[in-house]
Amino acid sequence: LKPGKSIPMDSHPPNLRGTPYVWRREDGTHALVQTWPTTLNEQFRKTFDISDGKNPDPEKFQPQAVSEFQTAIGRLFGPAAAGCPIFFCHKKTENKSPAVVGTSEEVL
Repeated sequence: LKPGKSIPMDSHPPNLRGTPYVWRREDGTHALVQTWPTTLNEQFRKTFDISDGKNPDPEKFQPQAVSEFQTAIGRLFGPAAAGCPIFFCHKKTENKSPAVVGTSEEVL
């Protein structure tokens, strides 16, 4: 699906199983890894707290998610990717916009 496009109501979404990002786990559930390209430059390094290769907070970076991310990277780039460290990056932002909670009928 291309950016800005949607799936018509009378059709079925594309099957993503079997891609590097989606697969069936041994317990029968499905893994879904969301990832996107990032430029690791000086601005990025100033904006984010970065931990190179070691998970600084298993509550924030859940071990299962880390393992599945590593699996997806291996599926995308091959076995050589297994030797590359993971950068655990985090930044805290404050959103001053109001949040609306409720069903569409309640909100309108």
